[in-house]
Amino acid sequence: TVWQRRYVSDSAVKSVISELRAALGDDARAPRWIETVPGRGLRFIGAVSPLPGAGQAAPAPGNLPVPATALIGREAELAGLQACLAGDGGAPAARILTLTGPAGVGKSLLALVLAHERAAAHADGTWFVDAGSLRPEDGAPLLRGTLARVLRLSDLAAADDGALARSLQGASMLLVIDNADPVIEALAPLLAAVLAQAGQVQCLVTSREPLHLAGEQVHRVPPLEVPAEAEQDVQRITAFSAARLLVARVQARQPDFVVEPAQAAALSLLCRALDGLPLALELAAARVPTLGLGGIVAQLEPADAVPGVGLASAALRLLDRAPGRAPAGPAVRYRTLREALDWSHVLLDPLEQRVLRRLSVFQGPFDVAAAQRVAASADTDALAVLGALEALVERSWLVASADEPRRFRLLQGPRACARQHLVDAGEEAATLLRHFDAVLERWQRADARALGDPALQWVQQHEDGLPDLRAALAFGSDAVCRQPPLLEPARWLALVGASGLLWHRAGCAREGLRWCEHALSLVADAAPEAARAVVDLAIAHLAGIAMMLPAPRGLWAARRAAAAFEAAGDGVRECYARYLEHTLMIRAEPQAARGAVLARLALLQQPAWGALLRRFERSAAAYEARLQGDHAAYLQFNRAELARCRALDATWEAWSAAIGLMLALHDGGRLAEAVEAGREVIDEIRAAGRLRQNANRLAMWALMLAEAGDVAATRVVLAEALPILQGAGRLGMLLPGAAWLALHEGRPAHGARLLARFDAPVGTGIEFAPGTFVRRSVATLWGRLRSQLGDGQLAELRAQGGEGSEAEALREAWPGGPMGLRGPAAAVP
Repeated sequence: TVWQRRYVSDSAVKSVISELRAALGDDARAPRWIETVPGRGLRFIGAVSPLPGAGQAAPAPGNLPVPATALIGREAELAGLQACLAGDGGAPAARILTLTGPAGVGKSLLALVLAHERAAAHADGTWFVDAGSLRPEDGAPLLRGTLARVLRLSDLAAADDGALARSLQGASMLLVIDNADPVIEALAPLLAAVLAQAGQVQCLVTSREPLHLAGEQVHRVPPLEVPAEAEQDVQRITAFSAARLLVARVQARQPDFVVEPAQAAALSLLCRALDGLPLALELAAARVPTLGLGGIVAQLEPADAVPGVGLASAALRLLDRAPGRAPAGPAVRYRTLREALDWSHVLLDPLEQRVLRRLSVFQGPFDVAAAQRVAASADTDALAVLGALEALVERSWLVASADEPRRFRLLQGPRACARQHLVDAGEEAATLLRHFDAVLERWQRADARALGDPALQWVQQHEDGLPDLRAALAFGSDAVCRQPPLLEPARWLALVGASGLLWHRAGCAREGLRWCEHALSLVADAAPEAARAVVDLAIAHLAGIAMMLPAPRGLWAARRAAAAFEAAGDGVRECYARYLEHTLMIRAEPQAARGAVLARLALLQQPAWGALLRRFERSAAAYEARLQGDHAAYLQFNRAELARCRALDATWEAWSAAIGLMLALHDGGRLAEAVEAGREVIDEIRAAGRLRQNANRLAMWALMLAEAGDVAATRVVLAEALPILQGAGRLGMLLPGAAWLALHEGRPAHGARLLARFDAPVGTGIEFAPGTFVRRSVATLWGRLRSQLGDGQLAELRAQGGEGSEAEALREAWPGGPMGLRGPAAAVP
């Protein structure tokens, strides 16, 4: 009553104890009821005795143990299972309910809590049998003997399955069989006999796989819910069940533990890294008082590690020893994650073990074909792999998707355990080579459709392949450098190039650029021109579309790629390379003639190409018309292109056309219409969760808002764009918008310094050709600033503003800006 759901903190404890002492008339200096134990806590010290003659309910029969820990994050699941056993909702009560799931997912604790909730429904008690200590070779006799002893039956009841079943006739009880895996072959027929002859007996079983009995209700216990990668708010993160469990277990050891905002990212990453597996979270919580959340994450992913690669093995090593004296018993059976996994691994047959350890090289989801490509070899054919896949799903080693086509994945702990068995078997190098080949085949198939398919649908279909792509690239980087090489340089370059469009579309452009530059620096001289060309095309895309590189660097790559594709007769890739060449020429060589490139683009078009593939030539021609002053043609093109893309359900391409429409409206002096067109498309991009991939467009719209004088909206959008552009290394794109904002807020000197930094001849990789919206807006703003400040002061401010970084310029000239750039306003003349 006195706690009133208050959060437990030092101050709350003091307040509550004070209330209790006041209510009881207790004196802290001479306590009769509540005593303070220095260094330990508080305890009740009053004498307790039963009232004379008071009746006490007889304890319910059975041997159900008390759960060692509280159940967290399973409230809805528990309610559904209670309804299943009770027969609520009009459905008959389940006679046998089997909880399945991977090692460490919390089946035993859930079953124990569920059994306690249902104990009152059974007059003859709830009985708990731990089958985990039995062995497959013990067979049915020992299993029956164990059950007879626990249920306090005579030795005659253990004679055979029928005798045990007959001895339970008329009994109303719940029989809980925990960890049934070792004896599942003997248990299934025994329980079938019990269910057939003892009509009031219900069975609750925990196992990695179902018993396949008639009437069996199977519930696969999932891991706890984990926060999304983008989630950074502490309150929202701790609403996820995995984070709730982790925090609760840490607070049990360290009562004053509170997750600070700076720890939010570490908590979120830790929950995901451990796949929401309760046992792993419990073990991690035991290390938090020593390492802290950030320290555990640092152990899992060193700063120089490839993202995600090696995470599973690091997690297993970190949780290999349980600190302190972790209790053993029901629901806390294993002291380490490895112990739980090894116990389960022993129960697999040799074929299943062989396939499992080979599948451990997958870092993300995979399909049947990829599994067969990696796991099949001279000793294991593709059909055998298929059978093993089914068994591994059944036994909770693999998680299978519900949708079609079926996809499979390993949780981090099981993957690490299986990977160690792969190393021990001496199969790692050969399996990694097959994995590389499977990943390369996947991305070559994806790349063949990357330009002609709608981009958003394409990336949604393929971005789950990022973890395996990273693993294959890391392996390839090492393999080509070995002596002798394990992998031909051309094959590694082929993978880097085939994944070139993914990086930007998935919001990982900087990572993709690092792989491209690393590949060219490492093996370009040892690879044929055709192999280099696909990487050059990726670099040209990252420069021309993602704006991650200076335009001259991208233009050089685009021209080299175009020449190689022309020589190879690859018209599709040459078309895209020529389109990028035209785009980059506008920025790097604005005065150069581009007619030859446009003519080559037109010549490459084929009748069999789809509408999306032909759009590159259309877009280049329309943009050229815009630069030549034909704004009406550019406006008409974007309206038609927007309608065409929407009709094709090409969402990303429609965004491009909508941004073009925004620019065309601005070209025509229709600023208010342009702002609204931009608002509509940015709202669509934001709703799709793709702002990071469209940072340039967000910055352009922020500039347009700022030019229009919408101060409040400009501040909001600039704050939204800042972390995105800062993460992409293109913070300078915010400078013109922030400069307009300063002007509208009566700070023209600040605006001049920001604009001077934007125009400074420092290689930021951001080039805008004369005649574009950005350059036109910047020129207009310089004119406004000159009219307010005069030529002399403006020249002085331009000289000052050209120094320092973009971040410093924003911090000094953007008072009250977003967190991370806050600082005192610069003193200006």
